[in-house]
Amino acid sequence: MPDTPSPPEYLRIDALAIEDALAVSASPGSLLLELHDVEVLEVANRHPIHARTKVLAAGPKELVERHPASSKARVVSRPEDVLIPGMVNAHCHLDLTHVGPQPFDLERGFEGFIDLVRTRRRTVDEQIAESVRLGIDSCLAAGVVAVGDVAGSAGGWPRLAPFEELLRSPLWGTSFIEFFAIGRREQEGLARLEETIEEGVRRIRRRRFGLGISPHAPTTVSHAAFMRAAEIANRHHLPLMTHLAETAAERDFIAAGGGPSRQLLERIGIWDDQVLRSIGKGHSPVEHLRDVLGYGDFIAVHCNGLSDRDIGILLDTRTPVVFCPRASAYFRTDEEFGEHRYRELLFCGVRLGLGTDSIINLWREGVEGQDDPSRSPGLSILDEMRLLYRRDALRAMTLLGMVTLDAAMVLGLDPIHFTFKRNAEIAGVVAVNAQRPGATRLELAVDRILLASSKPELLLIGK
Repeated sequence: MPDTPSPPEYLRIDALAIEDALAVSASPGSLLLELHDVEVLEVANRHPIHARTKVLAAGPKELVERHPASSKARVVSRPEDVLIPGMVNAHCHLDLTHVGPQPFDLERGFEGFIDLVRTRRRTVDEQIAESVRLGIDSCLAAGVVAVGDVAGSAGGWPRLAPFEELLRSPLWGTSFIEFFAIGRREQEGLARLEETIEEGVRRIRRRRFGLGISPHAPTTVSHAAFMRAAEIANRHHLPLMTHLAETAAERDFIAAGGGPSRQLLERIGIWDDQVLRSIGKGHSPVEHLRDVLGYGDFIAVHCNGLSDRDIGILLDTRTPVVFCPRASAYFRTDEEFGEHRYRELLFCGVRLGLGTDSIINLWREGVEGQDDPSRSPGLSILDEMRLLYRRDALRAMTLLGMVTLDAAMVLGLDPIHFTFKRNAEIAGVVAVNAQRPGATRLELAVDRILLASSKPELLLIGK
């Protein structure tokens, strides 16, 4: 005889307000949930629920209370908090979490940052997994329930250790296996990638977490290798993520075939003049990959210094973009490229999500002890929202969409899981305290949490 399924549990959360980026907005607000297969996690001294979850009702408290299941529900009262859906960090590097935030060396610039990553990145699978676990904990503590994580190419070769660790976690999303393939290492890099992806595809075992491919960047992966990666991805129905138009050195490398990126390849002994067959044509990085973007299911990360033509290519190829505001500020990209054109991307209809990039670039001047991962502020996507809200006066609801609905679509997840729509199997519920000195009743609930400095709290993550 098969086991009899256990009866559902019911949970009602009464809060100061409830908001999503689709249609739910109420203050005071309530959320009524049906839960199955319930577990309790330990996250930053809190105990979020981990369960299969369905929304029964969401909205004004007096209406939610009328639902028949409301009288059977366990009630949690959060009178000072705003409830929002679990958030998405669309681009991160969890295997670098052990490094902690580090100050940017202005004298050495981006090349100094690359050397820092190369020397501090772990290369033993058990140690890589340990760093990823730190990153997973940091995400959950920040109210993040889904990630687009780049599984770093440790020791120069693709690794599955981050993917395996994420499969063991409650997070949703995709692990993008990073690889390098240019010059003298092009063929071997592609062979290692294919072998790793074949093994990774065999290990996929969760419907909420998948595998992807990450050609690192146009400075470390040839045009031909980009196309080969897209072919492998298409064969296995996998998404791709790449760093694109990130630095001035990348722009110079693609346009003129020289600069610091070429010098690095020469320094580590993998430069080959055959690389010049596809670069040095005066193109921008986006123009360089136009045919590749149109062939594969790509996500482009960063996209600094875009021209109108570049934006047109992203739109024509339906390439979504991930913007990492604090990383951009850390590297001072506005000094090289001017303001990022993310608002124009939004206006034109390019799908846009937010990411943190690695924890290394989340350094805050004057904060003590942040180089200790256990004490650092963590991988907070809410802080990315706050930066754009306060600096650029971007609408709060637009920002909420960029870390829930839109970011989910960037990663190929069903956006309904990141709303409070009735009958949705939601990915998570986050509470953010909205109390702050000088708050006025004229502020909307989402505005108040972006003006406040309180940390988000994960109440629930879906299975």
